[in-house]
Amino acid sequence: MSSPAHQPAIDDLTQLLVLSPPPFIYITDPLNAPLLASSLAAFFEEKKKDYAYAHVSGVACFNKRVLFDNVVNGLAGWEPKWEDGGRNWISGIEDGEEADGVRWNEDWGAFIHGVQAVHNANVKGKGKGKEKNTMVVLIDTVEKLDADWLLPLTRLRELSRTNVTVIFTSCVDWQSIRVDFGDAKDPYYIDVAPPTKETTTSYITSQYTHLSSTSPHTHPPSLTHFFTHYATTVVNICFSCTTDLKQLCYIAMAVWPRLLAELQNEHDEMEEEDEERRIVPPDEVTRMKLMRTYAGHITSALETLLPRLYSSATFSSCSSITPSHDRPQSQHLPPLPLLSKFILIAAFLASTNPPKVDLRMFGRTKEGVMGRKKKGGGTRKVARPKEGAKIPIPQRHLGPTTFSLDRLIGILGALMSEYWPAEDGIWEEYSTRTERRRGVEERRVGVYQAITTLTTSHLLQRIAPPDRIDDASSTYKVGRGVTYEAVLELARGKDVGVSLGDFLWESWN
Repeated sequence: MSSPAHQPAIDDLTQLLVLSPPPFIYITDPLNAPLLASSLAAFFEEKKKDYAYAHVSGVACFNKRVLFDNVVNGLAGWEPKWEDGGRNWISGIEDGEEADGVRWNEDWGAFIHGVQAVHNANVKGKGKGKEKNTMVVLIDTVEKLDADWLLPLTRLRELSRTNVTVIFTSCVDWQSIRVDFGDAKDPYYIDVAPPTKETTTSYITSQYTHLSSTSPHTHPPSLTHFFTHYATTVVNICFSCTTDLKQLCYIAMAVWPRLLAELQNEHDEMEEEDEERRIVPPDEVTRMKLMRTYAGHITSALETLLPRLYSSATFSSCSSITPSHDRPQSQHLPPLPLLSKFILIAAFLASTNPPKVDLRMFGRTKEGVMGRKKKGGGTRKVARPKEGAKIPIPQRHLGPTTFSLDRLIGILGALMSEYWPAEDGIWEEYSTRTERRRGVEERRVGVYQAITTLTTSHLLQRIAPPDRIDDASSTYKVGRGVTYEAVLELARGKDVGVSLGDFLWESWN
């Protein structure tokens, strides 16, 4: 089944093959090259009666023998069988003739003779009802082929003296992969235009129509018109982030089971005695309400499934139906030990607060109160910026900044001294000063090990790492998943109990 986005390119290719087939055609689609190859393959499968066709993948052809065998077997319509020992096509094998010793994969000369043998067999048209004078060799992902193979493939018609057309498809242009030496033939170029919202919606709807014929329970045919509106909503939300048709279809199909379940529940409540339980499409008002409700789920699916943070099955099982503005499940951090939680909170504060306010935020006064003690008391007055002066941008809008390891250890120590659970008699097991030093060293190593584990889990990022892990000049940065909401949820835990807002400079400045 061809994609609507590639239908104009297929129409141009059809006219070329009917009127005057060129020897070499190069089709470029920088956005959906794999889908272009599958669309062309589906088109030529429908035209098997008119063309001798071979489809070859540039990734699978890691040597010349694989390339030669696939092309010759494909043009001859021959499929190697396990019962015959994976035997390749040989001229006369359809009639039971013996032609042992003939190999078309030894070198380029033998391969060209094999193409000529296939052409002669197709011209005879034995038992096939119609002669196939035109042969087509489709090679997708051509940039993965060996560069030395491109020249003879582009001149395959000239070398074999047959009416064969070679079609290359790729996501890069021909000038980027063509050989600099040799007499490479210039192709006939066909550039695929970027997909529009209309063609993208048509492709997603066509996939649903195909699935409704095979899985009517999960894709009811009666909801095809409703699914078209749903696909339009998905495209309107996600089209600015990606134009990959398969990715958009993947996102749409991941959210669809939740929407279908809600329609099924409403239908069961309205018609409990209906034996067929055929789902009726909702009216216009209900449809608009559902689209507004599920806009948040579609956005969550885009943020979660496009970078493959979770699979579609995990997203469908974890996401909720009722909330519409909740953020995706990806913001919840994985289970962490207590020490790692404190380190992550300290790292977030170090990446958010300016370094010059650390003493003010985490220092202690004479009374032993931790931080934020202002001289003279009272309420702090924030000075208004003068007219024409630059207004500083809050750090939460600029993103996290880097911080040094010694600064992280200092903030961690301040938080642990205030919020770490009391451990009475912790030093009683160490009777001597040497044993106490050993206990301190063990805890220091535990902190460095927890930092290394967080870095491996990509919750912390190490910038320009030195040779030593305990070097004070080491710089770090919080990972992408460590957001304010995730750290706030971490700090509010019963085992932590840190008031995060009291230590954020911008929350009270």
